[in-house]
Amino acid sequence: MLFDKDKALQFAYEECLVLKIFPKLRGVQTRNNQHLTKIQDLLKDFSVSWDFKQAMENDSNQFVFNSANYLNNAEYEKLLKK
Repeated sequence: MLFDKDKALQFAYEECLVLKIFPKLRGVQTRNNQHLTKIQDLLKDFSVSWDFKQAMENDSNQFVFNSANYLNNAEYEKLLKK
């Protein structure tokens, strides 16, 4: 189990990914893209992994990150209240 400091760092890391890295991936072809699949594998233990998967699986076959379900995390909200 992660300590509060470790959880806070994980949430901060996810925010950095969402705000700085994922926008740079917008429009990248998702079909048979091994690089995006590797990134997805690295994110498997993070709350943002589901959002990343959704960004890869859309009708346009391009990476489009447009959800924030990773914020619907009880631990995240509990940490913010401190």
